[in-house]
Amino acid sequence: MQCPYCKEEILDGAVKCKHCGSMIGDVRRTGTACRSDFGAVFGNGVEIWKNNLADLVLLTLVFMLVVWIPIANVGFIAGYVRSVIKVSRREGTAQVGDLFNAWDCFPNLFLYILINVIIGFVLNAVPFFGSIAPLPWASSFFPALS
Repeated sequence: MQCPYCKEEILDGAVKCKHCGSMIGDVRRTGTACRSDFGAVFGNGVEIWKNNLADLVLLTLVFMLVVWIPIANVGFIAGYVRSVIKVSRREGTAQVGDLFNAWDCFPNLFLYILINVIIGFVLNAVPFFGSIAPLPWASSFFPALS
């Protein structure tokens, strides 16, 4: 069989091309790579959701109870996201303990959020200073603007 992207020879039924690294998936009779069928993907998502509904609801309720805690909420959000990703990848079920197991990435996430908050404050201050610049009294405070 030929890779539809790089045209190199690969094994029949290969999922990934060993030459270019492209994901092959199903190949149609025409030899072009098959695109994902939205209905199949959506149905797969609904099936995962139905099979894990009770666990996901419990995880979400506990998450809502603890996420209000300042600064620690960064770790809880990471744990919640990790748990939902684990379920979507079919690597296990959602467990309440997953909320409390994301502290390994807490310093990085906290720094990321802190930088975003600082940037947000700076960007919100720029329009304020820009709006007072044309005022007549502003030239006495900011001589470079006149």
